[in-house]
Amino acid sequence: MATTKNRIHMICGFCGCKDEFMYQVKPEGACNNDGIEYPEVYILCYNCTSSTALSEVITRHPKDSTVPTIKDS
Repeated sequence: MATTKNRIHMICGFCGCKDEFMYQVKPEGACNNDGIEYPEVYILCYNCTSSTALSEVITRHPKDSTVPTIKDS
């Protein structure tokens, strides 16, 4: 049986934990430059209870651009 590597590695910037995360989606969590609200994804660390909005660390993909195809490898 082949093993796959995780494509993203996360480490909490507050406590250094690397395996106690969950996420939460808030329907109206943020606004874009035009003042339009969109859902926000928060990453929560169970170890230290910190939360980080995904938009703080990753650029949000614009609606009108082409989304790259995700390939399993």
